[in-house]
Amino acid sequence: MSWIPRAEATEDVPEATVLELAAAASRPSASESPVYIHAIACISDHDHDAQQSKLRLSACSKWLSILVLCLHASDVGRHIAALGPLDEHRCEAFDILEAVIGVRSYHTAICRANSILKFLRETLEVFPDTTMPFTEDLVWMHFQRLKSSGGATSAASVLSAFRYAKFVMGFECIDAILNSKRLRGLSDILFAGKRKLLQAQTLTVQQVRILHSVLESANSDKFDRAAAGFLLTALYGRCRVSDLIFLDSIKHDHSDSDGFLELFTAVHKTGRSAAKKATLLPILCPAIGVTGSNWVIHALKAFEQIGLKFEGVIKGPLLRPPNHAGPDLCGRSVNATEVARLLRGLIGLEIAVTDSGSQHVSAHSLKATGLSWSARFGLSWPDRAILGRHQSHTNETVAIYSRDLAVGPVTKFAEMIKSIFLGVFCPDADRSQYFPFPPAPPAEPSNSDTQEVQVVETDAAEVEPSFCKPELAMDVAGQQPVVDLISESESSESESGESCVASEESSDGQPLSKRLRFKAVDKPDRQSMWFAHRKSGLLHMCWNEPSGGDDSRKMNVQLCGHGRNYGWKSDLCHLPEAPGLKRAEWQGCSFSSWIAVHSEFSPGIFIHCALSC
Repeated sequence: MSWIPRAEATEDVPEATVLELAAAASRPSASESPVYIHAIACISDHDHDAQQSKLRLSACSKWLSILVLCLHASDVGRHIAALGPLDEHRCEAFDILEAVIGVRSYHTAICRANSILKFLRETLEVFPDTTMPFTEDLVWMHFQRLKSSGGATSAASVLSAFRYAKFVMGFECIDAILNSKRLRGLSDILFAGKRKLLQAQTLTVQQVRILHSVLESANSDKFDRAAAGFLLTALYGRCRVSDLIFLDSIKHDHSDSDGFLELFTAVHKTGRSAAKKATLLPILCPAIGVTGSNWVIHALKAFEQIGLKFEGVIKGPLLRPPNHAGPDLCGRSVNATEVARLLRGLIGLEIAVTDSGSQHVSAHSLKATGLSWSARFGLSWPDRAILGRHQSHTNETVAIYSRDLAVGPVTKFAEMIKSIFLGVFCPDADRSQYFPFPPAPPAEPSNSDTQEVQVVETDAAEVEPSFCKPELAMDVAGQQPVVDLISESESSESESGESCVASEESSDGQPLSKRLRFKAVDKPDRQSMWFAHRKSGLLHMCWNEPSGGDDSRKMNVQLCGHGRNYGWKSDLCHLPEAPGLKRAEWQGCSFSSWIAVHSEFSPGIFIHCALSC
């Protein structure tokens, strides 16, 4: 496996080996070298279980050093004091602390202990003879020092650490600290001065297409291809890097044109309780990407080429980095820093971030991109909360563990990805151009064999092009035929149904429970006219009710059932029906339909008809 970097070092000198490995990790490489050589760090190789064991030992050691200052001031301290001399019963004390921390995060326990240890070091340097350092006055003096020299969030971290000490370790002497109004007030003042939040920069559609090209290219490096598959999995699965550090299994349910990839994990941010840690969280990803192809098939081959599994039982990290010391892969997972470097390098950006204070592409961009696109596409907040596996808009956190609950939102997410491929939705454009007019036609029309075309002629003699968009006025004035694509499944229904839309109220004056809506088809008793919007230039069809109806509703009912207001120009774009006009309805978009105007020689404009799908 020549693609794995090797470090040249003398085998009988361990110090030389360490130096050579560090030099190999930082040595500049040629521009044509694989991206992973620049991105993978030379750090200790510990798998997930070894890392957790190391963190557990560190957390217990730090909290034991805090408790010994006043063992009888907390419940946990009294249990440890009952063991006898600490030097003889240190292992039993560690067992007690491990049980007290329980299933809580060891990272959190270490961070809270570090804040209190910093307070104790500075306080005991000034007052070395104090026997009870956990007093409100001493904490206030510490906050005054943080005000002049500490960070903006240091005071808030100290208060959070004392809350952890009270509610987890059972300290009984810090109620005055937590209830102090001056401590909380100064903490809020300092916290308000922190640096403003910088969210991760979302990826563009073109950058995502670059990841697809790296994955599908046979000329790309083997590990770079697998890294691209990892990045696309995190992007389409709306994942944090921590969601993929220890997967239980992967299930494939897809074909060349549709389907999903399902990942199961028990190690993730929302799994805090014991019940959640014993439950697998499903992560559902659409198999079809923005390129219109099945990226999962290519990712499966890329992972197999480097000796990793992308199907079945995993019981480990999804992507393990190359080992600098040999041809094998590491036991650990790639971390967030390495993923960010891989992402920036594969899409053509600078691997190193020159200005950390500005918005840039990071590992969290993978999760933010899909959710940002969903918001721009118009998905509801509950759907986006489920897509991001957030607790918001779910009655309980167990809701995000439901496999069936995620099917609906992920199906909408897959439709959004398809709309990007078809050119109907452009998330990188300005807000007014998310849904371009006209949309870019799809590369290959789908379901062409199940469409039927009806021919009718148009006459644009009465069109006033001054209120329409230039391209609309040009094509309508040129008498180009209008195409309404009607599928076979809908043609029979549209030919045999009623020909009118029910009015707001029934004949007896009782309001209808639901307004009827019909598709745009030819009816012999319909009197229709086209109206152009004064600002956008979009054309909508309005028509009279065949039964007479209310005079105020004549030519004021759009085909979708909505009323026409002052924004529509009266008697504009009147297109009487005549032989020879091709009219069809294209139901490719999930939110609206389009009427495509085509001539015999060139494609024309699209007229938004606001049809219900």
